[in-house]
Formats: sequence, structure tokens, C-alpha cells
Amino acid sequence: MKTLKRILTLAVIAIMAFSLFACSAGAPAAEEPSGSEAAGTDAGEAAAGSENTGEKKTLKIGFSWRSLDEGMTTWWDGTEAAIKEYNEGDNPYTIEYFFTNAESGVDKQISDVESLIVREPDVICIQAVDANGSVPAYEACVEAGIPVVDFGYNVNYDQCTTVYKTIDHYKAGELQAEWVNNYLEENPDATLQVGYILGLAGVEDMTVRMNGFIENANPDKVTVVATKNCDFQASLAQSTAEDWMQAFPEMNTVVACNDEMCVGALQAFKSADTPVIALGLDGGASALQEIADGSMAATVAFDFNVMAVEGVNLAIGVASGEYTDPVFDVTQTASVLIDASNVQDYL
Repeated sequence: MKTLKRILTLAVIAIMAFSLFACSAGAPAAEEPSGSEAAGTDAGEAAAGSENTGEKKTLKIGFSWRSLDEGMTTWWDGTEAAIKEYNEGDNPYTIEYFFTNAESGVDKQISDVESLIVREPDVICIQAVDANGSVPAYEACVEAGIPVVDFGYNVNYDQCTTVYKTIDHYKAGELQAEWVNNYLEENPDATLQVGYILGLAGVEDMTVRMNGFIENANPDKVTVVATKNCDFQASLAQSTAEDWMQAFPEMNTVVACNDEMCVGALQAFKSADTPVIALGLDGGASALQEIADGSMAATVAFDFNVMAVEGVNLAIGVASGEYTDPVFDVTQTASVLIDASNVQDYL
């Protein structure tokens, strides 16, 4: 009996063992990552490493400045600083740049741009000396297949890659008129006989500035008795003011399209010991000091730092092909009027 029980027990154990073996053999094995998935992970890491160690592409930018008066010098200094900061940062490009100064000459600007074209830049940014006379410089860029940006001075040419709008010139003149109107309210018996000094004859934006002043100044108390283009030069403005004092002895106000000419004209009146109300544009250091000293009435300041930084961003965008819109507008509609009441904030 005991022998029979032992045999049955062994039989049951054998059957259970066979069943366990069969279940184990029929179960699917755990899946391993596929070779392609594993390789893909490694390839992604390798690609990232390749991007991080790759050399930056160089973009070449040409700049044709119309002049280097005080305001334009501030703009250019800011441009160089912005390029330096870009090159030192973690950015996808290295910027190489070339600069020319037309010194307010149309022929020189055309020659300057031709010299820039020889360097085969990825974009050329031009501040037009003359809205019409500078057109051949832009045409030369297009003929050479180089993108060209109208850099803030509204050339009469419709084939520019992009137009960079920077200043609301009419608003600037309007702010000068605002100061004059406030002065007349505080001095109700006063009338102003104005000499208005423009920049270069071909820069239409200067006429827009003048219109902003004339069309908004009190017509009953403000008379423009003379105008003259002084090419943004202080010395020419000074000699013009000397002539005006002889021809228009009633002149008691000078309004100028930039600070450099305003300060030049102011020196003529100072030398003649003749009082004058002088208003400029740009917010240059010399004008701010004259205002602080009580010699100059006011200036309208533009944010040249914004123009510089955004101008560099635009040039990089056009050079790289990443910016293709026909207009890039950072118009300074909120230009700041600076006079004795707030000049210390800007010195």
C-alpha cells in the first residue's frame, strides 16, 4: 500500500513538472529594444554634438553712411557696439563689416558703394545722401545681386530689398513747434521771427521736419523769415546766421534740423552778443550742454541706441535671408523734447 502511494505521488510530481516546463517554453520572451531605436538615440546625441562644435557662418555687411555729424556718429558708435556684442554672444553667425562715410557727397557715396560691392558682402545698408542723386548706388547693388537696405533716409527707389524706417520726422518738427507754442503762451506779448536751417538739399526728410514745425507753430505769432540748407555743417550754419543777422535784424529765433547746425548758428549770435531762441534736433551732447548752460532753448532727442541695435538685427536678417519683408519699422513716434526742465536727466 505504501509502495502504491509512493508511486502515485511521484507520478503527480512528474505531471506537474512537465506542465510547468511546457508553460515556460511556450511564453514569449521580453522584447529587447530594436537595433534601429538604439542606433537612433546614439545618432541624435552625435548630431547634437556636431552642431555644438561646428564653426559659425560669417556674414559680411556693408554700411554706407551719409555723414558723421554728431547724431550720425552716435548712431554709428551704437552700431559698432551692437555688432561687437553680437559677435561675443552665443549666436549663429559671425559678423564681418565694412564702413564708408560719404561726407554728404553724392558722388562719393556712389564710389563708396562700388568699393563695398567689390568686397561681395551679403547685404549693403545705405543712408542716402540725396533721395534722387543716390539712386545709382542702390541700382549698383541690385545689378550686382546684393540685397540693399534703404537705411533710414527714404531714397526714391522702389527696388530696395527692405526699407528701414527709423524716425517720425514730421513729429520731430511738431515737438519743436510745441515748445515754441508753450513759450508764446507764457510770453503773450512775444512774436517770433524765425530762421530755419535745413540739412542737405536732397534729403527730403529734412523738409518733412520743417513742415512739422511750420504747420504746427502758432501762425499768428510765428513767422519764418528765412530758410537755408547748411548741409549738416556747424561752420556753414554759423556763417549763415551771421548773414541773417545783417539781412534780418528782427530775427530772434533759429530752428535747425539737427543740433550741430543749431549750435553753429548759436555761436554767431553769441559772438554778436545778440539774444536768440535756438532749437535743434538729435539730442546731441553739445546741445544738451548748451541747454544746461541756458544758451539753447531745446532739442528733440532720438533714441539712436534703438536705431543701432535694431538696424544690426535687420542687416543680419536680410544678409542671412531670414528677413524678407519690404519694410522694417522702428519709428520713434515718442521722440523726447528736452529743455531746461529736464536736461539734467540726459546729461
